[in-house]
Amino acid sequence: MKFFPGYEIWVGDFRPRKEEAPNIAKSSKVWYNLFMANKKALKTIEKTKLEHRKTVAKSVAGKIVTEAKAVKKQTADNDNAWKEILDEHYFPKFLQFYFPNTFRMIDFGKPIEFLDKEFQKIGRDSAVGNKRVDKLVKVFLKNGQEKWILIHVEIQGGEDDDFAHRLYVYHYRIHDRYHKDVITLVILTDGNKKFRPEKYEVKYADTSITLRFGTVKLLDYKPEIAELEKNKNPFAVITLAYLRLIESKNDDAKKYFWKRTLIKSLYSKGYTQENIRQLYKFIDWIVTLPKEMEEKLVYEIKDSEEEQNMPIVTNMEKIAKIEMAMKMLEKSMDIKTIAEITGLPEAEIKRLKATLKKAA
Repeated sequence: MKFFPGYEIWVGDFRPRKEEAPNIAKSSKVWYNLFMANKKALKTIEKTKLEHRKTVAKSVAGKIVTEAKAVKKQTADNDNAWKEILDEHYFPKFLQFYFPNTFRMIDFGKPIEFLDKEFQKIGRDSAVGNKRVDKLVKVFLKNGQEKWILIHVEIQGGEDDDFAHRLYVYHYRIHDRYHKDVITLVILTDGNKKFRPEKYEVKYADTSITLRFGTVKLLDYKPEIAELEKNKNPFAVITLAYLRLIESKNDDAKKYFWKRTLIKSLYSKGYTQENIRQLYKFIDWIVTLPKEMEEKLVYEIKDSEEEQNMPIVTNMEKIAKIEMAMKMLEKSMDIKTIAEITGLPEAEIKRLKATLKKAA
C-alpha cells in the first residue's frame, strides 16, 4: 500500500524502496512520522494480543479450578450418601441386592456391628489412612463363625492402577491387627467401562499372593433398567439413580427430569415414610442441580407430598437455614453457635462441615 512516492508500508516496518532510497532524505519528517505511527500501532496491537491471551488463560484456569471443586464436592456428596444409607437397617438389603451369595451365608437373626472405631485405628497407622473406605461390619455366618466384611464404595471415575493394592493393604492390616478373616466387597459407581479391578496378585517362581474381591459395577445394570424400575429393593432405586446420572452427564435439564422422576416413583413402591425419606436424601446427595432448579423441584415434590399425604422433603425454610449454616462454617464459626442460630441439629452441621472440608 503506497502513501507517498517511493514509500511502502510493510507489516512491522515502513521503509523506502531500494531503487528510490538515494533520492529521499532520511530526515524526512513525513517518513519519520509515518514510521513512528506504524511502530506505535504495532506495539498497541501486540499489547492487546498479550492482554487477550492473559484474559483467555485466566478464564480457562478459573474454569478448571471451578470444575475441580465441583468434582471434589460431588465426590464428597456421594461419599456421605453411601455412609448414611449403609446402616443396620439397609445393610442386609445391600448384600441381598449386590452380593446375594454372601447374603445367604449370614445369620441376620444375630446382631450386626459396625466397626468404625476399629477401622479408624487401621487408618491412623497406615500410609493409606486418607483413602476412603466406607464400612467395616462384623457379622455371624449361619455356621456360627464370626466374620468381618469390608465394604468399599469407590466413587472416582477413571482407572486407578493402585486400587487393588489399596484393598490388599486394608485387608492385611485388618487381619494383622485383629486376626480376623475379611470378606472384601467393592461397589464401582463410575462410568468407565474399562475400569474393572477384581484382584490383587503378585507372582514369582516360588511365591504368589492373590486377593480376589467381590466387585459390582453399577454400569453393568444398564440393560436391566426395566427390571430395576419394578424392583422394590431400595438399592435398585440407588442403582437407577447412578445410571440416570451417568446418562445425563452434565445436562442439568436431564438431571432435573430424572431426579424428579426417581423421587416421585418412591411413592408407588410401597415404602414406609422413613424409607422414602432416606432414599430421597440419597438421591438428593448424588444428583445435584443449580440452586434455582433445586428450588423448583422442591415445590414440585411438595405438591406430590400433599397428594400422598406423606411429607418428606425439606422445605424452603430449612434450605435457607442450611445455606446460612454453610456460610457460617466458611467463616469458621463454631458448631454450637451455628446450631443455636439456625436451629439445625449439631450432627447435621457436622456433616455440612465435613462436606465443605472435602470440597475445599
